[in-house]
Amino acid sequence: MSDYMGLNLDFKDFDRLLNQDELVEEPVSLDVFVEDKHFLNLPPLSDIQTEIVKQSTQIFKEDTLQKYMGDDAGSDYYNKYTQNEVICQLGKGSGKDHCSRIALARTVYLLHCLRDPIGYYGKATGVYIDLLNLAVNAQQAQRVFFEPLKNLLLSSPYFNEVGFEPRVSEIFFFSRPVRCFSGHSESEGWEGYEVLSVVLDEISAFKTDSELKGDLRSKGSASAIYNMSKLSVMSRFPEVGKVILLSFPRYKGDFIQQRYSSAVDKNEPKTWYIKASTWDVNPTIERHQLESEYIRNPIEARARFECEPPSMEDAYFRDADLVRNAFTYHDDPIDEDGAFKPWFNSEDGKVRYMHIDLGLKRDRAALCMVHGGGFTEIKTSMGTELLPVVNVDLVYYWEAIPGQEINFSSVRQMIIDLSRKFDVASVTFDQWQSVDMVQTLRSLGVNADFHSVKKTDYDTLMTAIYDKRLRGYWNEILVEDELLKLRLLNNAKIDHPTKGTKDLADALAGAVFACAKNISHDTEIEIEVVTTAGINEKYEHEKDMADVLMASPDNHEWTSVNSQTKIMPDELRDWLGIV
Repeated sequence: MSDYMGLNLDFKDFDRLLNQDELVEEPVSLDVFVEDKHFLNLPPLSDIQTEIVKQSTQIFKEDTLQKYMGDDAGSDYYNKYTQNEVICQLGKGSGKDHCSRIALARTVYLLHCLRDPIGYYGKATGVYIDLLNLAVNAQQAQRVFFEPLKNLLLSSPYFNEVGFEPRVSEIFFFSRPVRCFSGHSESEGWEGYEVLSVVLDEISAFKTDSELKGDLRSKGSASAIYNMSKLSVMSRFPEVGKVILLSFPRYKGDFIQQRYSSAVDKNEPKTWYIKASTWDVNPTIERHQLESEYIRNPIEARARFECEPPSMEDAYFRDADLVRNAFTYHDDPIDEDGAFKPWFNSEDGKVRYMHIDLGLKRDRAALCMVHGGGFTEIKTSMGTELLPVVNVDLVYYWEAIPGQEINFSSVRQMIIDLSRKFDVASVTFDQWQSVDMVQTLRSLGVNADFHSVKKTDYDTLMTAIYDKRLRGYWNEILVEDELLKLRLLNNAKIDHPTKGTKDLADALAGAVFACAKNISHDTEIEIEVVTTAGINEKYEHEKDMADVLMASPDNHEWTSVNSQTKIMPDELRDWLGIV
C-alpha cells in the first residue's frame, strides 16, 4: 500500500497511475455483463447471440487486449473479433434488436473502462464518441429500439452509477464523452458525427434505389445509407469502427443478401457474417410453434424465419401454386355460345356481391360476382379463427374493338340481368366514369355505390387464397396474366406491369372485399370444420383434404367426404337452431 498525494493506492493502482494505463478497470466478461444484477440482469444469451455481440463490440486496440488478457490470448481475441462490418441475416424473432441493444450497452461500458476515450482514439478535445442505431422509420426507431434501450439502462445499477441523461432520441453519459442516438432512414444530418458504431436495423426494409428519385435516392436508400455509414465509420475509426447490418431478407438478392453474398464470395477482410433461422438463434422459439404461419403463407414464412426469400422483388402473390389452386373448384358458368349454363341460378338462396371495373381507357371493363359459402376454422398466430369462405360465381369482361370504346349499356344490362336472377346485396364501381352508371342503376332499384380498390382489398383476397377459402373456376387471363403478375410498390400500392392490366383482378378483389365485409349479414350460416391433417395439406386440391365436415339440416348429423357419420353435439345443434 502506498500513500501518494493523500491517496491510498495498492501497488497495481499505483503502477497504473505512473504508467497512465488506458484502462481504469478491466472489463468484466460478456456473460457477467449480461447476467449480473449489477449490470444488465438479463437471461443468458444463446451461443449465436453471444457471438454476434462479441463481433459487434470489440473496440480495443491489440496492445490493450494483451495487457489484461496476456499476449497470446489478447492477439487471438483481437484477430477473431475485430471487425469493420458485421452482417447478420437472421430470422424474424431471433432477437436481433435484443442483441443490438446489448451490443450498444456493452460498447458504452467498454468506453467507460477507458481512462480517456477521446485521447485513446486520437480525437480532438471537445468532441463526443457517437453510437448510432438507424431503423426504417421513426416509429421503429423509437418504439422497438430506443425505448427498450433506455429502460434497460435505467434498470442497471452500473449505468445509474456512471450517470446518463435520456432524451427523446439521444442518451448522453456524464462521466465519458459518449452519446447514443436513435435515428431512421428518412432522417438526415448524421454526417459530421464521430461515429464509432452504426447499427442498420432491418436494412432490407429500407427503400431501394428504384423506389426513390432524384436527391432522395442519393440519401435515403438502403445502399446510400450503408455507403454513408461505412464511409463515416472508416474515416474516423478505421481500426475498430464498425457497421452492423441486421435483417431478415424480403426477397432474393435484396440488400442484406447482397452484402452477405459479397462477403462470402470475396472473403472481404474484417467482415463477419452469419445466416441463421429464428430457432437456431433464439432458443425460446421452436420450429413447430410457427407452424400456423407456414400453413397460412409458406413462402413468406420461409423468408421471415429461415432467411430463404422468394425470387421476385415485388411480386404481390409469391405462391403461384396456391393462387392457381384457388381457381379449380367448379366450372365456368358460361357455355360456348356465351349463354349462362342451366345450373347458374339462385336456388342456393345466397346473397351476392358484385364489383365492376370500367377501365381507364374505356377499352376494357370487368365484372366479378361472389357469394359467401359459410365459414371455416383457420389456425392463425392469434389462435383458431372462424373465417368466411368466398365462392366466385362469375368473372366476365368486355373488350372494345381497337380504336373504339366499350358500349357501357351492355355492362349495365348484364348487371340488371344478374340482379334480377340473384339476390344481389351490393354492386360497387371504381370511380372512373361510373357516376352515370351508378345513378341509373339506383333508379332501377339496384344497390349501387362507389368503391375504389386498394391494397386492403387485395390483402383480403390474398389471405382468402392462402387460407384456401377462395373457391373459383379457371380463367387464364385473370390468373396467369393478371393476378400472378401484380406488383407491390413501396409496400403500399398494387399495380400491374408496364404492358399489363388488372381489370379482372380489381373486379375480383373488390367483390371479395365486399363479401368478406358483409358476410355476417347473411341470414344463413354454414360452418366448415377442417381437421389439422387437412390444413397441413396446404398445397393439395380440396378433394384431397383429410376430412371436411358439413352440417346436414335433415338429421342433425355430421357427414364427411370419407363417408363417416358423427352425431352433432347438442350445443352446436342448439346454436344452429338459434341462427
